Amino acid sequence: MVGLCFVALVSAGAASAGDVVAEQINVAHSGVQHEAGLTAPFSRRWQVSLPGAASSALIAQGKVFVRSENPTFTGKIVYALDALDGHTIWSVEIPSIYAFGGAAYDSARLFVLGSEGLLTALDANTGALLWAINLPGQRIFSAAPTAGGGVVYAAGSGAGGTAYAVDEQTGALLQTAAVTNGDFSSPTLADGKMFVAYSCGVATAFEQVTLARLWDHSGPCEGGGGITAPYANGRLFVADNFGNLILDAATGQPVGTFGGGTVGVPVVENNTAWMVNDGQLLEQNLATGASSWSFADTAPFWDPPIVLASGAIRQVIGHSSSGWAYALQAGTGRTIWRVRTDPLSPEWGTGLAAGGGILVMPVGKDVVAFQPQAASSCDLSAYPTSKGVLNLKNANLSGCYLPNANLSGANVASVNAKDIYLAGANLSGANLSQSAFVRATLDGANLTGAKLAGTNLRYATMQGATLTGVTWQQTTCPDGTNSNANGGTCIGHLAS
Repeated sequence: MVGLCFVALVSAGAASAGDVVAEQINVAHSGVQHEAGLTAPFSRRWQVSLPGAASSALIAQGKVFVRSENPTFTGKIVYALDALDGHTIWSVEIPSIYAFGGAAYDSARLFVLGSEGLLTALDANTGALLWAINLPGQRIFSAAPTAGGGVVYAAGSGAGGTAYAVDEQTGALLQTAAVTNGDFSSPTLADGKMFVAYSCGVATAFEQVTLARLWDHSGPCEGGGGITAPYANGRLFVADNFGNLILDAATGQPVGTFGGGTVGVPVVENNTAWMVNDGQLLEQNLATGASSWSFADTAPFWDPPIVLASGAIRQVIGHSSSGWAYALQAGTGRTIWRVRTDPLSPEWGTGLAAGGGILVMPVGKDVVAFQPQAASSCDLSAYPTSKGVLNLKNANLSGCYLPNANLSGANVASVNAKDIYLAGANLSGANLSQSAFVRATLDGANLTGAKLAGTNLRYATMQGATLTGVTWQQTTCPDGTNSNANGGTCIGHLAS
């Protein structure tokens, strides 16, 4: 951990394609990441445990930037993790009493805002402190800052609300402007404007350089609370319990609505929006208002999804509070990939981020990074057969989504099947020996007569699986015990 000391200015490097620089990917908060090849299925690249609950991530310069609760310090620890393997490159303690605030990236600098208004600039390469300023006049800072064009933008509340513009290089306070309440709305930057949105459909646009007020949109009431409003195609999307409005970004006039219930921050591209609507993932055609599909898990989705765009491919990534994460095909809602993590906390939510070749999910105290798995690796028809039986020996099936697959009698020996989804699959008589089925989903699978000699089933779920006649020999059971120490079986040791 490095100390907080002022250092000389380092050379700047602007954000590049594939970076995650703000809440919901970019300074417009569109939630769409355009990166070739960054699509599901995914396999787990690394998983790192931090001292406390982990925040949403930013990704730039081959690093993953996250904040963690510090159990021994009234504040947060900011980490720069190596995107390749997750090791800590640097870490810095930042004062912040509550889990509010957030971070933004621009030009090789990380800007961290504490819940009491301390805005800190760190060298993204080393973690060295470049400057710090206490934003004046307010006492609660509940939204992440946004940085672009050499300026850091933030908003705070307490006595009304204030928006701030701070010089990225020097930390000098450039401008302030009054806002309705300053809660939970990360500033949106687009078309030379800065936007914020608050309860009751209240939204305001400012000239980005001077913070001169351009327009206000008022709702039927006002009060505490707010939400980040993404920008796309000259429109601002403001979600609120009193109506989810699409505003003309030039004038502030309503031009439409979206969603149909309690909606979170939407993801928008062209005339399509994806969002959490009443706890479900929803795709909507904005031109017609029609819903293309909705997707429900056993527990609600809380935080916004993100969309991965690779060429013509669009995939919707959502993380349910149950702990299941999904990749759904845009246009159809078909499940392409799913993976099980620990259940999520409503205080921190999901905080999905994707860029630089990885998908990042903070889960409790852990930060988990996934990398694309070649879709061909998950195509069972691409593997050879012998007498009608598949030969998957030594295959890499990590992260593959294969519900109800027919692998009866298959050779699945020495396979990397970590995080594989095989619910309802037929594995009767299959040879799974010496394979890694860590965190595999085998619920309802038929493993009658399967060979599991030396198989690692740690953290696998096998609820309702048929286990008649299974060969258990030096098998690592889901609870971490060894079948040889359990009387030659994992039955009774299936709870992970």
